[in-house]
Formats: sequence, C-alpha cells, structure tokens
Amino acid sequence: MILQQTALFVIINFWSILIHFFNEYLLGIALEHAHQHLLVKLKKKLDFTPLEKLAVAYHHQSGPGSPVTHPASKLVRALLVKYLYDLSLREMEERLYSDMIVRWFVGYTLFDTPPDHCTLERFELWLKKQQHFAIFDEVLKQIRQDFPDDHRVQTGDTYAMCANAARENLVPLMRHTCQNILRAALDAIPVPIEGALRGYDWIALFGILP
Repeated sequence: MILQQTALFVIINFWSILIHFFNEYLLGIALEHAHQHLLVKLKKKLDFTPLEKLAVAYHHQSGPGSPVTHPASKLVRALLVKYLYDLSLREMEERLYSDMIVRWFVGYTLFDTPPDHCTLERFELWLKKQQHFAIFDEVLKQIRQDFPDDHRVQTGDTYAMCANAARENLVPLMRHTCQNILRAALDAIPVPIEGALRGYDWIALFGILP
C-alpha cells in the first residue's frame, strides 16, 4: 500500500518530467534508425525562419482571444510535409497522428494533440490568399543557394511552371490544343488526314478555318 502511494505521488508530481522522458526516449529510438529519412535531412538543412515569417500574421498579435493552440510555425511545417508527399488534408491529419517522424518534424511531441484537417485547411486557404506560392519560392531559393553550380533544367508539368503567358479559358484552350494536334498530324501523314478532315464545320469547331 505504501509502495502504491509512493508511485502515485511520484507520477503526479513528476508527470511533466516523465512525459518529456518518454517522448525523448521513443523519438530517440525512431531517429536513430531514420538517418536517411527525407524529413530528418530536411530539418537539418532547411532554414525555417523565412517560412515562419511568411505566416506570422496568421494569428492576431493583440486584443482579446484564446491562446494559440497550433502556432503558424508548426502549421507551415505541416503544409510543407503535405506538399512534399502530395497528401490530402485528411491524409495529412492521419500522418500527424500515426507517423512519429512527421510529428517530430512539424514540432509536436508524442503526447500533443496535432491539428485536424479543418485547421490545416483554414491555414492553407489563408496562406494561398496572403502568400501565394511563397513557400515554394522560399524553398526553391534555398535550394539554389545551397547548389549554386547546379544549373540542370527542371522538368515538370505546366501546372507547376511560372510562365509569362496569358491564361486561357477552357474552350479556347481546347480549340488551340486540337488545332496544334491537327497541324502536327497534317505534317506527319498529310494524305490520310486531309481525307479524314473533309466535311466538318471548322468555323463552328474552332472559330476559324484550320
């Protein structure tokens, strides 16, 4: 009975110390076997200060209100993980609950409650409105600073490209795409294509003759 009371006394009075100990112990085991993990390497290399400054205005700095539950510094890290692994908001929420390395990278202990997908969505919408492409641009800037002599061409789809070009609505875009395909086909196999193209109302299809 005395032993039980002593154990209870120790747990109650040293709870925060015990929580910290178990968190550090379990994370230490995980990190010991994760030297090649992308997030472990990224945390050592990436300077998060500029990213945190981009998001500092998300929470009001004065006036009434509840204490901040999930600071912007952690939310911006969570979104970075989401983009790196191409996760949905719900998938990102699940990773925060189930992946020890992700929790560590974002800044939560094993005993913290991470943000849900709604919290992540509100922050992402704010960031897109206030700092559009800011995270991508800052990470790319740091990559260029770390590898100044690496001038290899970056290849990707047009969704991720920044081009000095006018945006098109869907219908004109489809028309121009089809015209380019037809012109390429005419250059490659003119005789069969010319026969196949007879009888169409080209003005109704494309607005102009092909």
